[in-house]
Amino acid sequence: MAAKVAVNSGQAERCYYVDWLRVLGIIVVFIFLNTRFFDLIDWEVKNKEVLLGPTIFVLFVNFWIMPLFFMLAGGGARLALEARTTMQFIRERFWRLVVPYLFGILILISPQNYLEFLSKGWFGGTFSDFLPWYFGDKLFAKNFSFDPVWFSYFGHHLWFLAVLFIISVIALPIVSYLKSENGGRLINWFAAVGGKVGGIYLFIVPLAFVEVLLRPVYSKYSSWTDFIFWFIVFIFGYILFSDQRFVESADRHKYISLSCGILLLVLFLVISTCFLDYLRMWRDHPDYSMGCIFFISCGLLQHGCG
Repeated sequence: MAAKVAVNSGQAERCYYVDWLRVLGIIVVFIFLNTRFFDLIDWEVKNKEVLLGPTIFVLFVNFWIMPLFFMLAGGGARLALEARTTMQFIRERFWRLVVPYLFGILILISPQNYLEFLSKGWFGGTFSDFLPWYFGDKLFAKNFSFDPVWFSYFGHHLWFLAVLFIISVIALPIVSYLKSENGGRLINWFAAVGGKVGGIYLFIVPLAFVEVLLRPVYSKYSSWTDFIFWFIVFIFGYILFSDQRFVESADRHKYISLSCGILLLVLFLVISTCFLDYLRMWRDHPDYSMGCIFFISCGLLQHGCG
């Protein structure tokens, strides 16, 4: 699983298991998004008949799929920077992330918004009527603020591309430090701790602080709480793929993580049947109450087990 294969001289080594994780992640996302038509949770377009089974699948995947992609992106950045200068890295990421994001906004997102508004009865005209109405009266009429949530407002499901580009760029000073001699010693210390039994789960601690402290303030999806959360996961990805001991530790704990993830999902479903109104309140209006902190903690443990 953890074999590393070096490619041509002067290029970075290639981790084929990382490629496979990306492929499997894309497959899961494809199934996940197609399942959203049939779950019990509100979405852009819904099937008339919704079911419990798809809902359980969506809840399980939703906890860990985006952290997985940002972790892999951090690991991919480590490998890419082994064979590229900083400017080459930024230029490559711009063409791979920003250009598709802008293309998607212009070509893909408008028809998607049109179908959503038709489905929910928010608009009843033609597509040519929809475009000026949507951009003039809906989107640009909002009060803009300094918040990464705007990447999802404009790009919908393509927000990941823009956010990943920004995170990749602002993480470069930290990455530069981690590549230094002092950074290498820090990674070696992390690897020594993470290589112990249960040590790999200590990476959840800083993520817990972010969620508990910021979620009540920035509760919207892809706002500052999620942005900082994903930024930390990106840095963790760089660190985790810098030392083989992390990979070996994750491999040793895989069955424990999977079992805990499933058990936490079952616990979440059982609790939701008894405290559904509270869960909705904590999800839509999080606060610093003990119940909300417990709700956030369950989600964090799902992240960690994922």
